[in-house]
Amino acid sequence: MATKNQPVKEVRLGRIKAVIWKNPGPNGNGPLFNTTLARLYKEPESDTWKESQSLGRDDLLLAWRRVTRAAAVVVDKPNAEKPVSEPYQKSRQTGKGTDRTVGS
Repeated sequence: MATKNQPVKEVRLGRIKAVIWKNPGPNGNGPLFNTTLARLYKEPESDTWKESQSLGRDDLLLAWRRVTRAAAVVVDKPNAEKPVSEPYQKSRQTGKGTDRTVGS
């Protein structure tokens, strides 16, 4: 029997959770990390917890905070485990972001 893929990490805030998954990368370039978001809710009829990928207005700020935390988890993986793009590596070394403000 095959073992089920387990998440690397699950970060939860209130009823919103982000789950980080590790998958093998193409051509031996190291693993790829994917993140799924879910809103947890309790089904009143059966009193069981369910998940939905649909987010309401009141869920968006919580979802943003979970995505931010998930990004920090994935980005902070050692370079030996996760390749990082060259522009991101340079911005980490210099402390300067790669985004540019219009008009500057």
